Amino acid sequence: MDDEEIWSATKTKGRGRGRGRGRGRGAAVVARAEDPDSVRRPVGRIPDGEETPPLIPSSPLRTNPSGDDPPNPALVEAVRRLSLQTTPADTAERGGGEHAGPQVVTNFIRFTPPENWLLHVYDVSFTPEVDNRKRRRSFIDQLFGPRAANYTWLFDGFKMLYVTTRHCLLDKLGYKQIRRYFYCQEDSVPVPQHKLSVMPGFDTAIMYHQGGFMLSVDLSYKILREQTAYDRMYAIYLKKGKGDYKRDMCREMLGKVVTTRYNNKSYTVDDIDFDRNPDTTFEKEGQKISFSEYYAQTYNRKISDVHQPLLVSRRRKRRPGMSENDEFIYLVPELCYMTNIEDTMRQDFRVMQDLATHTRPDPAKRAKMVLDLVKKLNRTRATRNEMEKWGMKVEPKLLNAPKVDLGRQTILIDGQPCDPGAKAEWSGHLRRTQVKGLPLLKTWFVVCPEAIMEAASNFIGFFKQDAPRMGFEVTNERIARLPDDRVITYVSTLTQLVQEVKDLQMLVCIVPNDNKERYDAIKKLCYVDYPVPCQKQGQGEEVIPSIGKLFYAALKRWYNMNGQKLPGRIMVFRDGVGDSQMAMVKEMEISQLKMSADTFISDLINSGETDVKMPKFTVIVCKKRISARFFMADKGGYLSNPTPGTTISASVTRMYEDESWSNFYLVSQSVRQGTVGPTHYVVIENESTSEGKTIPVQMLQKITYKLTHLYFNWPGTIRVPAPVQYAHKLAFLAGQHLHRDLRYDHQLADLLFFL
Repeated sequence: MDDEEIWSATKTKGRGRGRGRGRGRGAAVVARAEDPDSVRRPVGRIPDGEETPPLIPSSPLRTNPSGDDPPNPALVEAVRRLSLQTTPADTAERGGGEHAGPQVVTNFIRFTPPENWLLHVYDVSFTPEVDNRKRRRSFIDQLFGPRAANYTWLFDGFKMLYVTTRHCLLDKLGYKQIRRYFYCQEDSVPVPQHKLSVMPGFDTAIMYHQGGFMLSVDLSYKILREQTAYDRMYAIYLKKGKGDYKRDMCREMLGKVVTTRYNNKSYTVDDIDFDRNPDTTFEKEGQKISFSEYYAQTYNRKISDVHQPLLVSRRRKRRPGMSENDEFIYLVPELCYMTNIEDTMRQDFRVMQDLATHTRPDPAKRAKMVLDLVKKLNRTRATRNEMEKWGMKVEPKLLNAPKVDLGRQTILIDGQPCDPGAKAEWSGHLRRTQVKGLPLLKTWFVVCPEAIMEAASNFIGFFKQDAPRMGFEVTNERIARLPDDRVITYVSTLTQLVQEVKDLQMLVCIVPNDNKERYDAIKKLCYVDYPVPCQKQGQGEEVIPSIGKLFYAALKRWYNMNGQKLPGRIMVFRDGVGDSQMAMVKEMEISQLKMSADTFISDLINSGETDVKMPKFTVIVCKKRISARFFMADKGGYLSNPTPGTTISASVTRMYEDESWSNFYLVSQSVRQGTVGPTHYVVIENESTSEGKTIPVQMLQKITYKLTHLYFNWPGTIRVPAPVQYAHKLAFLAGQHLHRDLRYDHQLADLLFFL
C-alpha cells in the first residue's frame, strides 16, 4: 500500500474521538477489500435494522481534511503499521503456521477478526481547544446519538479497538479492573487461619504476533486482608489511650495501600484528617451531604462509628480544571481494607506456604483456569453478542508453538565435567568440591551486640565447621562486643576497626533485625568510606550513574587484562525496558556506549596504537514481567513445566515496527512449586561486521542460556543472564543503600562485593 492509497483510506467514512490537547487520533486498518463498496463499509458490524450513525459535521468539529490538505503523517503511519497483517501464506513463512516437530502448549488463544474488515480514521480537532477529556467525548457523543459510546471510545489511539473489546468482554463477565488486572470478588477464596483471602483474576493482552492477533491470558492474585484500616487504627488508639496516638497512627498508615470493596479500587494513604469524620458534609451537585449519607445512598453502606477520622489520598493524575479540594479523596477507614502482606507475614513460613497453595497453581490447573475463561467468553450470551457485533471470534483452545531444546550444559567443577540434571542445578556437586585459590583468612572480625551473642557464637561455629570442607583455611576470629544495637554504635566500632587493624580481610556484622538505616550505614562505611568485604547477617528506583565513564573504565580494564586488545563484539543486556522504551534505549543509551568506545579508541590512536578497531555491538532487551506461559504435554495430555533450555521463537513471538528486531522466549530455570516463568528477549541491535556477518539468532539464544548458568551466588540457573542480575544487585545497592555513585576506580571494582 503506497501513501496515496493510505491517504484515500483515511478519507473514507468512519468514527473518531478527540484526545490530548484538543486533537484526536484514530486507528485505521485496511485488509484486502475486494471491491470499492467495501472500502466505504462502516467500522465493525451494524446489526440488522440499525442505521449507520451519522458522520460528524464539519462545524464546530473538523473531521477529515479537504482533498487539498496534506495527509497527516501520524495517521499515514498508523494505517501502514496496521495494514501489515500477514496472509496465511506469509504467516507460515514467518513461523506462525503449523509446525512439525516438538511443540509446547501456550497460554495464547487465537483472536480472529472479521474477514475483509476496515477501520476508518478521523483526525478530530476542537475550536476553541477543549482540554477536558470527558467534555471532548461528550461533544462527540452528542453528535453521534445514543450509540456513540460504542464507537467514539474505540478510536482513542492505536490498538484501542482490541483494548476496549477486552475490557468490555471481561466487564460483562463480572470482572472489575484493578490497575492492569481484572478480578472477580465472588471468586475469592478465604484463608481463615490467617484472616486473609485470595482473589483470583486475570492479566490479559491482545497483541499482534507472528501467528496473527492473539489473546494472552495469565493468572493474577490479589491478597485481601479481612482487617480494615479502622481495625488497625483503633488498636493503636487503645494501646496509646489518650496519649499521642495520632503520631503513631500516621506512622503506621501513611504509605499503605487500602482497597475499597464497594468500588473495587485501591488507594494510597497520604494523610489522616483528624478534623473530619463521617458526619462531615461536602457539596455534591450543589447540595450539602455528609459522608455517612453519601455512602448509604450510593453504595448502601452503613457506617457504625461516626467519630473516626478520615483517610486522605491524593489523586495521582490531576485533571485540567480540577479544584484544590477535588485533588484529594477522603475515605472512611471502616470501609477500607488493608492490602498486601506485611513483613512479619512474609517471614512466617506457614502463612506463605498456605498462600502458595492458592497463588502458585501447577501448569495443569493454570491452563484449565485459562480455558474456563475462554469458555465463559464463548458461552455467555452478553459476551457472545458483543463479539458477534464486531465479527470477532475467540478460539476455544490453547495454541501450540514450536520449541527448540538447547539441552543440558556441561558444568566444569575443579576441571571435571558435571551434569546439572533436568533441573539445571549443581549444588550437590559443589558441596563435594573444594574451592580453589582462596587465601588464608587470618584477620577477620565479628561485630555483635551483647544481647544476641548466642547467635554470633552459632554462626562462628557453623562457619568454622564447614570452611575446611570447602578448602577454606580460617584462623580464630576476633569479636567486637557492642553494648547496644544503635546505628552510631555500629558505625563508631567499625570505623575504629578499619582504621586501627592492619590487613583487615573481612568484617561480619550480626544485627538483631532488618533496620534499613543501620544496614545503609554499614554498607556505606564498608563500601564507600573504607572499602572492605563485609556481610550483614540478618532491602524503587535503580541508579546506573555515569554510564559513559563506567563503560570507558570497563573497556580500559578489558584492554589491559587481554594483551592490549579490544573485544571484537560487545553484547549488552538491558533489563527493565517496556515496548515503548526500546527505541529510546537504542537511540540514547547505546549511543553513549558507542561514544565512550570511540573516545577510548581515539585515545589509543593518539598514544601511538595503530591496530585498533571499533567493536561491534549486539543489544538484547530482557523482559521478565510478561504474561506468556508455556507447558509441556505428555502422551496422556497432562501438562507440566518445560525443561530448562526450552526456547520459543515462532508463532507467539511479537511483531515489531522495526522489522530488523528479532525476539524469542527462553525458559532457563526450574521451579519446585507452581508454573515456571519464561523471559522474553528482544534483539534490538545486531551490528554486522565488514564482511556483513552478524551473530545468528540461534547462537544468541545459546549464549543467553549459557550466561544464565554463571551467577556465582546460586548453584544453578537463574531467570536472566548473570550480567543482568549482577547489574541489578549493584544498582540496588548504590541506589537504595549507599545513596551515591560508586567510583569506577573503586578498590573493590574487580570483586563481586555487592552480592
